[in-house]
Amino acid sequence: MIESTSAHNLSSFQDECLKLLTGVLDISQAASYMIDSRLNQYSFKHSSVRPGMQREYLNHYHSYDPLHPKRVGDKQTTVQCTSQIISPRDRQNNPYFTEFMARWGILETVEVYLHSEDRIALGFSLFLGDHQKDFLTAGMKQLQHLYEFMQFSLEACLSSPQRKAFGKVCSNYQLTSKERMVVEQILEGLPNKSIANNLCCGLPTIKTHLQHIFQKMEVNSKAEVARLLYSKQACHL
Repeated sequence: MIESTSAHNLSSFQDECLKLLTGVLDISQAASYMIDSRLNQYSFKHSSVRPGMQREYLNHYHSYDPLHPKRVGDKQTTVQCTSQIISPRDRQNNPYFTEFMARWGILETVEVYLHSEDRIALGFSLFLGDHQKDFLTAGMKQLQHLYEFMQFSLEACLSSPQRKAFGKVCSNYQLTSKERMVVEQILEGLPNKSIANNLCCGLPTIKTHLQHIFQKMEVNSKAEVARLLYSKQACHL
């Protein structure tokens, strides 16, 4: 997992973790997302999640989600499920349960939070159906072991020389945190529309970020950004 995760490509780390979770556990539907310093979710990944589910969640129900990073009081929380923090009575008064989860056939949501620099950096959502009731007793202990491996792998990835070199180059060009996120997506070769979708913002916003990045780095295209980043990173290794 560590080897497949480059300094500028944490999305590959997300993919590998999703494969690990769904491959080892009896989980058919799962999602992953990155979390910025303001605890906003972005860069979503999915495994067998049905079309429209993420769009509906982001448009209408994320503010009701009791496991949303902004609602997690203990920033060191690692693994948590909805039944642990909300009573059956409160579930009946929360649209996240009565509308969103009910419509998509979700019995329970289990969240896995990975941490970096004393904050939540990555999250993974496991969606359980009626046929997976036993997971909350049999699977949670196994999930805790997987969490420890995932957290270790993330720390190793973020502390790698390549990651440090990437951060130093971005700092030298005075790129903001949002601009760094865009650059990471650029290095994956993604088009502007995909970058906008991954970062949960509009296409005009991405174009504005690109203009600022081009100006700061004194380049004219995303291809030049990638070439410059690779060459500068090599100098710092």
